[in-house]
Amino acid sequence: MSGRKTLAVSAAFLWPLLTAHAAGSLEAKASLQRAEELFLKGDWSRTLKAASEPGAMGVYPEQAGALRARTLAALGSQEESANEARQVLARLQGASLGNLGAGERVLQASMLLILGQPQEALANFNAALSLDKKSAAALEGRARAWRALGKPAEAVKDLDALIARNPGVPLYFYHRAYARRELGQYPAGVADITQILRRNRNFYPAYGLLGEVFALQGDKKRAAQAFGKALEINPDYSFAYLGRAALAIAAGSEEEAFKNFALAVRSDMAGYAPYYNRGEAYWRRGSKDEAARDYKKALEAAGVPPEAVLVMGERLAALKLFEEAARAFGRGLSAPATKLKARAFLGRGRASLALGRQEAALADFNEGIALEPKNAELRLARGACYANADRGREALDDFNAALEADPKSAEAYSRRGAYFAAAGRPEEALSDVQAAAALESGNPQYQLRLGMLYLKVRRFNKAVEALSSALASDVPASWILESRAAAYAQLGDKKRALEDLHTALEADPQQASLYKAVGQAHLLSHDYEAAARAMSQALELNPKSAAAFLGRGKAEAASGELKKALRDFSQAARLAPRSAEALAALCQVRRFLKEPRKAVEQCGRAAEADPSYAPAYLQRALAHLALKEYPQAIEDVDSAVGLGLKSPEGYLAQAVAHAAMRQYRQAHKEYLVALQLHPGVRSPEIGFGPAAGRDDDFYNAIWDLEKTLKADDSNPYVHVLKGDALHNAELYDKAVLEYTRAMDLDGTIADAYSGRALCQASLESLEDAQQDALKAMELNRDDFQLHVQLANILTLKQVYPEALAEIRKAIRLNPKGSQAFLRAGNIYYFQKDFRRALDNYELAVKYDPDNPVTLNGLGLGFFALRRYPEALEAFSRAIAANPNMDRPYRNRGSTYVNMRAFANAAADYKIASLANTDPSMAAEYQRLIEDSLGMLE
Repeated sequence: MSGRKTLAVSAAFLWPLLTAHAAGSLEAKASLQRAEELFLKGDWSRTLKAASEPGAMGVYPEQAGALRARTLAALGSQEESANEARQVLARLQGASLGNLGAGERVLQASMLLILGQPQEALANFNAALSLDKKSAAALEGRARAWRALGKPAEAVKDLDALIARNPGVPLYFYHRAYARRELGQYPAGVADITQILRRNRNFYPAYGLLGEVFALQGDKKRAAQAFGKALEINPDYSFAYLGRAALAIAAGSEEEAFKNFALAVRSDMAGYAPYYNRGEAYWRRGSKDEAARDYKKALEAAGVPPEAVLVMGERLAALKLFEEAARAFGRGLSAPATKLKARAFLGRGRASLALGRQEAALADFNEGIALEPKNAELRLARGACYANADRGREALDDFNAALEADPKSAEAYSRRGAYFAAAGRPEEALSDVQAAAALESGNPQYQLRLGMLYLKVRRFNKAVEALSSALASDVPASWILESRAAAYAQLGDKKRALEDLHTALEADPQQASLYKAVGQAHLLSHDYEAAARAMSQALELNPKSAAAFLGRGKAEAASGELKKALRDFSQAARLAPRSAEALAALCQVRRFLKEPRKAVEQCGRAAEADPSYAPAYLQRALAHLALKEYPQAIEDVDSAVGLGLKSPEGYLAQAVAHAAMRQYRQAHKEYLVALQLHPGVRSPEIGFGPAAGRDDDFYNAIWDLEKTLKADDSNPYVHVLKGDALHNAELYDKAVLEYTRAMDLDGTIADAYSGRALCQASLESLEDAQQDALKAMELNRDDFQLHVQLANILTLKQVYPEALAEIRKAIRLNPKGSQAFLRAGNIYYFQKDFRRALDNYELAVKYDPDNPVTLNGLGLGFFALRRYPEALEAFSRAIAANPNMDRPYRNRGSTYVNMRAFANAAADYKIASLANTDPSMAAEYQRLIEDSLGMLE
């Protein structure tokens, strides 16, 4: 049998000493005893011959068959060994399990062990020892079971007892040497191998094990000598070739390594170890196709250890060979250890998911979690599966459980962040992805996700920073540059935005979305002609791009070309019939074309397509207002506000609607809310560009109700509302008269005094304004806004301590009142206490994060402290919240001047001049634009 090939020693089983039945021929008994002795000495070729003699096989079929199974495994014939083991078990089934003696229990356990059932084998070995405490075969068998279960320390205890009673058996020392190697007890292992070789110098597996131990100790020279000695005794010993290959790889000699791998494969073509080890070498070299071929060959073999099966399954899955991976993981389910079995369920579930077998994947994840409830990877995998199936609550539970199991799992934070993002909870998503990126700061994928989330929550500087880091990822650079360009454009840095997009276009000139992004950058800078041109280029490459039609329509509408815009919006809606944005744009252009009924219909379709799209409700509210359908207008603005869209124009529309319904006090209340969001708001209208139509302003809308107002002339709130309209038109003297008429009708109305105080302050009659504010507070002591108003008047009088005292009273009444903190910030700003100013502006934004006025204040705080990048972001967030306010553009322009980015400054001043159509401001803005452009020369 010298030509028979052997497996790597690490894959070999250990064999028990068998006791022959007393009955039978003496010759058969002698053959079986001789075979057992040869086996214990390690002379396996002669063992197989002796155990196969007809006498032994005929008289002692179970014992001889079991010995043959062990020997075939040692000689590398795993499939033949497994077949023999099954036959032995079939013979033993004839007897009742309860009637099996110690010897039969050992036989059964040994066969179960060969078939990969170590837990069941251990139970049988224990049963045998309870029947015969001195059974060497049972003790040795239990040591083998302990090793198979990953408990080498327990194996050493059993082998110590066995060797103490039988000090002359080489195989016992060999098993103990192996267990000690697994425990890292290398000197003790070498001592055991020395004992083996004293008794049998031709025991070549001992030399193989010695080579492995020397290699683990870093003694490569003696390791090579030991492997060479093993091959002198058995030139077909594949494990020694594998050992030499490993040494060659460590020495950097790849050619020598693969030569030895080839010899190992030739020596053991039916075993797994040569193919597996060579596959791993190919994998590390990057030769993935060659590695996959070897893994497939290895998986054809019998007796592959579960750990190796799982590694190969994971490698095949990484190569997207999911069918092969799923089969490999299926074999791994026979693993004895719970952790390995759970890992197999995880791997097969992932492979099934990749193959679109979601139910099968979920079943595997459930099985794995039943084995290991606190396995973070399994929880993550099942959570992702639930998320794909729109089972959000269950997905979140699993992501939370994953983080509880492993609080440092970056992927768990990332997955939960993705869930929050999809659920419309961007701030929570951002917090989780930030945690993931902090745990794995070098992972560009997390930086990419972080950058996209920063864009979503309008943290534009942070978005640029994260997306710049994400360029190291394997995502196409053009896609990342497109997103970074969007961040630059939001910051008003059109030059850098276009630079990124042109770089992306050089790499991918046929990508339509890049031209669309160029158009979007021009839209943000209000260069409508260039925007339309870029969108047209996108449409040349992709005539079915709904987004490009939508973008071009916006540019055309902002330029006043409403018919063209209508055609483009209609085409966008045809291409994307469920696009709420396209349908809402159709609604808006229909309003401007004086077709409010059609506008209502289109906005209704938009709200139906996406009930969470707030602009659809706001646009429909304005259409209802044009149709004089006032209750519907009020309801739609409330819906938009409930979805997070607080529009000053919307609140003005509600004020007009309430006035038309003769609800004058509520109309006044809505007017005040509009002023908090935009002190310069003039019209209950939203245009495609920054300027609003003067003919549709709040003043005219209220005076159009003159007949109704005259009929209610005795209602003091009619005059409060008239005062509001006059105040909005900056006709302060006339407004004072209306507020006074309200007081004449009812001197207990705080709103009349408050309104008159506002006008007196605008007329610079600060003493009168203060007296009116005090009277308003006397009438309504619990209104924190009145304290804020008085603080504002005192600030104008430059009596800052008294102003701050009023702010403190306001905060006591409303600890989260953003307007109080905003005014406190202004007071400290005027006092040049910029640090305190910023602290208060930050509190104002904390309690009202989407208010452009508070965000503008935050920008001023950063600007005063010369923290210009942060100031830019704050002003940009204010602009994103309301692009119709001139002040944030002007302030951002000043910031760019200080950063010597004069072209950007000039662009912002120009947009500010478009947003503020007051003729008195035109000359000042023209001067700022010219000064900025002059600094470029």
